[in-house]
Amino acid sequence: MRHGNAHRKLNRTAEHRRAMFANMAAALIKHEQITTTLPKAKELRPIVEKLVTLGKRGDLHARRQAIAEIRDVGMVKKLFTSAAGGLTVYEFDADGTYSYYYAHLDRYAEGVREGQAVKRGDVLGYVGTSGNAPANTPHLHFTIFKLLPTKRWWEGTPINPYPLWAFRR
Repeated sequence: MRHGNAHRKLNRTAEHRRAMFANMAAALIKHEQITTTLPKAKELRPIVEKLVTLGKRGDLHARRQAIAEIRDVGMVKKLFTSAAGGLTVYEFDADGTYSYYYAHLDRYAEGVREGQAVKRGDVLGYVGTSGNAPANTPHLHFTIFKLLPTKRWWEGTPINPYPLWAFRR
């Protein structure tokens, strides 16, 4: 009898299936279509439908649930020290469209290195007064760049994140 055996195993362990479907769901949402086998597609459909439902809800808890399911990561592209910005981090999003710039850090978080995969909530560094920041005024410079086709960490079009963050509900 097949009681409690609702899903296909696909010749994979439970952990492998969970990771595979999270990656497939992220790819499907990002690219709007993927190439896969029919059994995998049939198993993926309810997972993506749940994510779409969470997206329609749109509240904070729904966003956090979707992020936990997809686990899309970015990457630390460059750790850099300059006279003006002090200790800096350039992070790229998962598909290499945007670069996130953090400057005037006191120190990097333990274990942060170039090429490291990072996810939302990971600590990259600590706010400080490095570079040309006044010694008695710890602060952080944060910028979002839309990268150019060359994908250089120091080039891009700055984006004002305030309209995106201020009107989120």
